[in-house]
Amino acid sequence: MAIIRQEALRGLFYAPFYVALARDAFAGEGVEIRFTSSPHPNETALRVMDGTVDVSRGGPMRVMETYHKLPGCDLVCFGEVVTRDPSC
Repeated sequence: MAIIRQEALRGLFYAPFYVALARDAFAGEGVEIRFTSSPHPNETALRVMDGTVDVSRGGPMRVMETYHKLPGCDLVCFGEVVTRDPSC
């Protein structure tokens, strides 16, 4: 069964994910993964909640916005991809 991984936007700072995908590194570790883009970045968290995707990459802002809109939301942020603002 594939893990469906969603991205809200594409950026150079996420290049390691694209390199791993291009080199089939996930399959090399026995993980089947499908990448998909969110049709609307503001709905990224909602797509995780409704089961359309399994995991999504994005900043804590999306989760905080969702908590504000939907009290009782159980989304969790984990991991870190970019340590500082990549535009600096």
